[in-house]
Amino acid sequence: NLRDNQWWASDTYNTMLGYPSDAPTVNYAQWLERIHPEDRPAVDARIQTALNQFDQPYRYEARQRHADGSYRWISVEGQVLQRDADGHALRLLGVRRDITERKMAELALRHAKEHAENLISSANAMIIGLDRDGLVTIFNHAAEQVTGFASNEMLGRDGLGMLVPADRLDVVRASFKRALGGEGARVSESTILTRSGQER
Repeated sequence: NLRDNQWWASDTYNTMLGYPSDAPTVNYAQWLERIHPEDRPAVDARIQTALNQFDQPYRYEARQRHADGSYRWISVEGQVLQRDADGHALRLLGVRRDITERKMAELALRHAKEHAENLISSANAMIIGLDRDGLVTIFNHAAEQVTGFASNEMLGRDGLGMLVPADRLDVVRASFKRALGGEGARVSESTILTRSGQER
């Protein structure tokens, strides 16, 4: 009820965050205060936009304070249901879901990815990654030192075509295609071309 600045919630809406099912209604400021300080400005802006624009649903993901003082990740979707003759919003409906587990999994995956990238970058061995088209996706510091190519000029380029000598290129490409076809990893030896055109 936006006209009276009263926010009602279902039993599960309250208990999801550890509050009693019959918790009293709150006003907008009290509700917004439960949003994590880092997320609060963006959430407020999303809702204000929905209030001021016709037929504009709002969606956001943010951290909201649990009754025990911790924060849970929530996903919210809502829309203005009723306006007065002048277009001012009177009623707003929102649906909230707890997505904490998903967010924690995403965070763990991001940390694992960053850790793997740091290991690859700092490894003493030359590590070059190729996608299915043979384009470079990884080119670590050791590869830069050995070849003389910078990572930013190799990423997205034809790694085999740039690094494998012409007299070995067909053989290496064939081996690469066999590996993609499911024949498993194969050990293949070849010299490589440096930026200066020398073989190493």
